[in-house]
Amino acid sequence: MSDKSASVDTPLESQSGLQTPFPSPPHNRHHVRSITKNYQHLLALAFAIKELNENPDFLPNISLGFYILNSYNLGRMTYKATLSLLSTQKRLVPNFSCDIQKKLIAVIGGILSETSANMATIFNIYKYSHIYNILGQIFFNNSAGDIVQFDQYGELLAGFDVTNQLTFSNASFTRVKVGRFDPQAPPSNELTLNDNQIVWHRSFNQVLPLSVCNEACQPGYSKKKKEGEKFCCYDCALCPEGMISEQKDMDACVKCPDDYYPSKDHKQCSPKVISYLSYKDTLGIILAMLAASFSLITAFVLGTFLKYKDTPIVKANNRSLTYILLISLLLCFPSSLLFIGKPGEVTCFLRQTTFGIIFSVSLSSVLAKTIPVVVAFVATRPGSRMKNWVGKKLAHSIVLSGSFVQILISTLWLSSSPPFPDKDMHSLPGEIILECKEGSATMFYSVLGYLGFLAIISFSAAFLARKLPDSFNEARSIPKHYQYLLALAFAIKEINENTSLLPNITLGFHVLTGYYRAKMNYKATLSLLSMPFIPNFKCDNQKHLVSVIGGCCTETSANVATILHTYNIPQLTFGTFSPEQSDRIRFPSIYQMVPNEAYEYMGVVRLFQHFRWSWVGLVAMDDDNGDRFLQAVIPLLSQNRICYSFIFRTGKRMYEEDMVEMAWILQKQYPMLLESKANVYFAYGDPVALHIMRLLFLVGEKSSLHTLGKVWFLTSQWNFESLSSHIGFNIQTFHGALSFTLCSHQPPGFQKFLQNVRPSWAKEDHFIQEFWEKAFSCSLKFSEQPEEDKGHCTGEEKLESVPGVFFEMNMIDHSYNVYNAAYAVAHALHAMYMSGSKNKGLEERERQEIHNIQPWQLHRFLRSISFNNTAGDTVHFDENGALVTSFDVTNWVTFSNGSFVRVKVGGLDPRAPQGQELTVNDDHIVWHKSFNQVLPLSVCNDHCQPGYSKHKKEGEKFCCYYCDPCPEGMVSDQQDMDSCANCLEELHPNKDQNKCIPKILSYLSHKEPLGIVLALLAITLFLITVFILTIFVQHQDTPIVKANNRTLTYILLISLQLCFLCSLFFIGLPGKFTCLFRQTAFGIIFSVAISSVLAKTITVVLAFMATKPGSSMRKWVGKRMANAIIFSCTFIQASICSIWLSTSPPFPDTDMHSLNGKIILKCNEGSAAMFYIVLSYMGFLAIVSFTVAFLARKLPDSFNEAKFITFSMLVFCSVWLSFVPTYLSTKGKSMVAVEIFSILASSAGLLGCIFSPKCYIIILKPEMNSREQLIKRSNKIV
Repeated sequence: MSDKSASVDTPLESQSGLQTPFPSPPHNRHHVRSITKNYQHLLALAFAIKELNENPDFLPNISLGFYILNSYNLGRMTYKATLSLLSTQKRLVPNFSCDIQKKLIAVIGGILSETSANMATIFNIYKYSHIYNILGQIFFNNSAGDIVQFDQYGELLAGFDVTNQLTFSNASFTRVKVGRFDPQAPPSNELTLNDNQIVWHRSFNQVLPLSVCNEACQPGYSKKKKEGEKFCCYDCALCPEGMISEQKDMDACVKCPDDYYPSKDHKQCSPKVISYLSYKDTLGIILAMLAASFSLITAFVLGTFLKYKDTPIVKANNRSLTYILLISLLLCFPSSLLFIGKPGEVTCFLRQTTFGIIFSVSLSSVLAKTIPVVVAFVATRPGSRMKNWVGKKLAHSIVLSGSFVQILISTLWLSSSPPFPDKDMHSLPGEIILECKEGSATMFYSVLGYLGFLAIISFSAAFLARKLPDSFNEARSIPKHYQYLLALAFAIKEINENTSLLPNITLGFHVLTGYYRAKMNYKATLSLLSMPFIPNFKCDNQKHLVSVIGGCCTETSANVATILHTYNIPQLTFGTFSPEQSDRIRFPSIYQMVPNEAYEYMGVVRLFQHFRWSWVGLVAMDDDNGDRFLQAVIPLLSQNRICYSFIFRTGKRMYEEDMVEMAWILQKQYPMLLESKANVYFAYGDPVALHIMRLLFLVGEKSSLHTLGKVWFLTSQWNFESLSSHIGFNIQTFHGALSFTLCSHQPPGFQKFLQNVRPSWAKEDHFIQEFWEKAFSCSLKFSEQPEEDKGHCTGEEKLESVPGVFFEMNMIDHSYNVYNAAYAVAHALHAMYMSGSKNKGLEERERQEIHNIQPWQLHRFLRSISFNNTAGDTVHFDENGALVTSFDVTNWVTFSNGSFVRVKVGGLDPRAPQGQELTVNDDHIVWHKSFNQVLPLSVCNDHCQPGYSKHKKEGEKFCCYYCDPCPEGMVSDQQDMDSCANCLEELHPNKDQNKCIPKILSYLSHKEPLGIVLALLAITLFLITVFILTIFVQHQDTPIVKANNRTLTYILLISLQLCFLCSLFFIGLPGKFTCLFRQTAFGIIFSVAISSVLAKTITVVLAFMATKPGSSMRKWVGKRMANAIIFSCTFIQASICSIWLSTSPPFPDTDMHSLNGKIILKCNEGSAAMFYIVLSYMGFLAIVSFTVAFLARKLPDSFNEAKFITFSMLVFCSVWLSFVPTYLSTKGKSMVAVEIFSILASSAGLLGCIFSPKCYIIILKPEMNSREQLIKRSNKIV
């Protein structure tokens, strides 16, 4: 082989296989056996080398050779074999190959990745860069025509044949190419496969094998991954409504186009069918025929009404409205045909609006027929103002206005967003609906809404008018009022039997019915003034009218007074009080047997305040009386810090038939009564209002299934009454109610009088028959014909067996007023009789003349009467003709059988001193069962407890508030306080801020730890100073004591002793003496100390300056200079203190506010300016001393203590600079402690810094306390 050989050529040494290197021989137990078939790999290499060497154009004059080694499964053996290629053949010496004449340029192998990796580990070291780079760039076609090329990673770029392996029974096989996979081909085109050429395993019978996690999803289904399994495992879900899948195993279904719809099996899309209501459809034909039939029927009815237009039944309810209604209905039916057929622009444009307008005309006609009926009936009532509205104008205006509104809505609709033809692709599957789009849904529903509004109004009007009576009779009589008549009869009977009251005079009475209608009251009143109904004509009247008692209600009394005022006949009313009737100019003839209602209202306020009720509901009749009640009560409540939660208006006085309708109308407000936070309702009204409320509660409880459990406060006009003793009257809602009733006692004999009442009175009493039959639900024998469901009365029935809501055996309020009214007339007549009897001879003449008195003559005596009735109560009138009396606070206790008991639980005396008008016995009150006999709470929110104050809620009444804690330093000791209050100066709030407690006296005492520590510290420092002074006196002749002016040293030590002692002035109870002298004594003594320090420093400086030749300072050196400095500096401070003490001396004082809960006993400086001047002057002296000492600090140590003075002054200034802010920021005894500490610290600083070094030398280093040592030290420095 030539020198240019690129390979190693060696004889074959092994028959062991076809790898390069090849597997090891079988004798080695560590390696696998060789595979014979792999020998073809070696032959392929040999064949390739042979072809290359024989090709003269490829490698001319170069022969390639090859050398084959075994490959191993063990890495160690592979490394060894690889290294053998790189070394001498006989000896394995790496990089030593002297006996090898062949050159290795490349290695082919191995077949396993592990073997290749092991070989590459070695060959990487010997990489030939020029061969490596060329190999990465080669591109050629081999002799078989295939392209050979490597990518950037050194991997062969080649395709794969898809081979079908066919085996035979004789163990032979063949390979059949059935396709190809080319990785370099475009995506999705890499694989080409001929399915028909593939031979499958015999088990599949030449059918394509299925290898999936589950079967394929058929068309109409989509794949749905199974939870917790691989993505190849899935369920097949049916496509949702409106979606399809046309292929197998689709990941998701798809929607059809809008004009297509999915087939039933969701596999394909089919065209939709056009849908609309056609005349050809069965439904369209039926509806069209139905519309035509109704049109013909309406036309027939209209023809009939036109033919019989003059008959009463046609004329009865506005004939023209009937025609309008029929014509509009005639048009309504054909207008429905616009909705049938294919929608077009014209039909869509007109059909909704046409229908809306025509139907509005129909509904307006119905409404116009109903309202005039109601108006006509109302107009028939006396004094009604509705007569002007009766007629065709009202009906036509209703039709016109009702239709015009709909026309206006339709016009706006058509001009803004008119309807148009449209297609609906989605509402019905498989159909394209041709429809009319509304254009504006809002306008469409406005048209329908307006039709609904007209229908509801028409229904409501018709419903309310359905029970209008044929004639307007007066309301039924209330049996309980029969007691008024009996009270009058009883009073007249007693008066006539009393020989001392009206001797030889018999009083009679005539009873007339009171009415709700003024006309009937006028007529009844005029009938009293004449016998035939001719006013002022009574020639046949043998009875003499002197007064009238009545009526029971304000309106009736006013009607009667209008007539009686003309004749100046006294009228005594026994029912409700009217402020208008107190006007003596308008009603001079009226006397009210009831007290002024203003007293009652004030009593109610006092009662609310007594129980602390501040949130109440108001119930009043919806008439003038109710308005007056609210106008009087609302301001009164507000003035007394009481709010109303709501105002509920009951109906006016009405007939019994109307009460039910009114109760139904008010029923929608029942939840307000039920859910209100107010637990107390203040109700004003008469028995009619009570009946309406009773019906309302009945209806409300049935609908809501909840009983109204509240506390009712009823005015004196209320009374529990029923129309029949056998009509259920549930009064459990009013159980525990409170009211004011006239303070009265039962007249003796009244109950016995009632027990003697019998139907035999019928000839004289025209009311007893109706009363008796209602009371006992029977018919009297002298009735024309008993009712079918009633038996005959025996006449022996007992009134005490009648329920209390129907009749009471005790005299009730109004009956008592009638009783007193009769006695008032009798006493007025008696007074008139007595005033005319001046002498015995005239008595007979006067008795004759009393029968001829005129009613107007009685006024003078009625105004001034005052008497005690048989029950012991006083009766007299005030200047306005109102009865002067007091009230009982009555608790109404009801029972399930309809009976009740009045329990007196207190009283109200309007004439008592303010605040004492009301007396209530709380323990005797029975509350409603819902409160479990616990005092009800009726407030907008819970009470604010002590320690809190009220804070009004924004946008709500003043009774509604939040509860805010009292601010720091303030208290509230009662509930619901409007604001918190400050304690007195000597008191402070407790932790809960609900009361004030005494403050603690605070001062720095000798008995507390801080005072003891400071006192001990002062005494200790004083003793230390005494000890130092003693040492200095004992060693006064030593050089170190004499070095710096021994006299100044003594003065300084003595002043420091006094400084420590003067701090004791600050401890203990501040007194006149201690306050006067403690600051000044400290200031003067401390000034002496600092002056001494200054004098010592200046002396040292002058001494050194005097040593200089020719110095003029020698004359200043000496004790006189030092003494002058001390005297002058101290004198200035003493002068300042004298001015301070003479102008504004300190004095003992107290500080109430600096510390919560404490009264600080302190010394007031008198003048803060003088105090700070004293401190400032000491600071000035300290700064001067510090400055001088600092400048003299480097003078020789033998004579100089300036360094120590500098440091001591630095300590002194630091202490007092810290003192000022600390002193100003502290309060109480802490302030005193700060000043004591500053005095002790600064004094101790002077003592320690100046004298401790000297004491150290004197006591511990006496050998240094000699003149020689001082001179020696001085010479060293010089």
